[in-house]
Amino acid sequence: MKILGFHYSELATATIMIDGEIVACVSEERFTRRKNDMIYPKKSIEYCLEEADMSGKDLDIVAFPSIGTPFADSLIKRFSDFPIQDYVREQSLLSTISEVL
Repeated sequence: MKILGFHYSELATATIMIDGEIVACVSEERFTRRKNDMIYPKKSIEYCLEEADMSGKDLDIVAFPSIGTPFADSLIKRFSDFPIQDYVREQSLLSTISEVL
């Protein structure tokens, strides 16, 4: 079974696993040079597919975290260079969103 797993929050990363063995794994920050980059890990996914000598059509499953992560968490993007005031504002927004949900 060929599985691509990726995460696109803080420290965006992609991994390819074939028959239970990790073949490639890399974080997007290696390509963008931005610590804990949280963008969609396009370059990481491309790298992993290339390392595994595969294309997207060869994959059996594509997995990304969603269950167990509060929906409200995905609405607020965090950056490692946030000042403390931004984290305080984030917590306020998160509590407001959680009350609505």
